[in-house]
Amino acid sequence: MNENKRNVPLIVALSIPVLMIVLTVISIYVPTLFIKPKIDFIYSTGANYCYKNRYTVEKGKIIENGIKINEKDNCQEPPDSRLYYYDVEKQISLELPYEKAQKYTLDTNNKSSDGFEIVSGSSSDMFFYDGSSYYKKFLKKSAFSRRLNMKVENYYDYKFLGWVKE
Repeated sequence: MNENKRNVPLIVALSIPVLMIVLTVISIYVPTLFIKPKIDFIYSTGANYCYKNRYTVEKGKIIENGIKINEKDNCQEPPDSRLYYYDVEKQISLELPYEKAQKYTLDTNNKSSDGFEIVSGSSSDMFFYDGSSYYKKFLKKSAFSRRLNMKVENYYDYKFLGWVKE
C-alpha cells in the first residue's frame, strides 16, 4: 500500500501530458465531424498551360467558347475539355454533358453560401510529406478539410466554374 502512494506523483506527472495531447486532438477533430458540406459545384478540365479554357460562366450560366491560339503566345491547342459535376455528399465527380450543364445556375464566388471553398495543396500527415502535388484539391472551411476526388491531372488542368444554386 505504501508503494502505491509513492507512485501517485509519478503517475500524475506522466498522465498530464498524455491528457493534454488527447484533449487537443479531441478539440481539433471532433468539431469537424459535425461539419457537412451541402452545395455541389461544377468544374472543367482540359485547359492548357496558358490557362486557356473552353468554358466560362456568364450571368450564372455555362458558356462554351472557342479558343483562339496566338502563335506569339507559344501555346498549343488545349486537350479535350470536359465538364464535371462534383457531388459533395457522395464525394464523386460525374462527367456532365454541355447540354445538361446549361440547365444549372451557378454562383461563381470563391466561397459557397455555406462557407466552403476549394483550395489547392499537397497532402501530408503529421510525420511524412508525400511530395509536391499542388494540383490536389481540398474542400475547406475553418479547421475542416477534405480531399476532393476530382479528375484533375495537373495544376492548370482545373477550372472552377461555380457552386450549383438550388
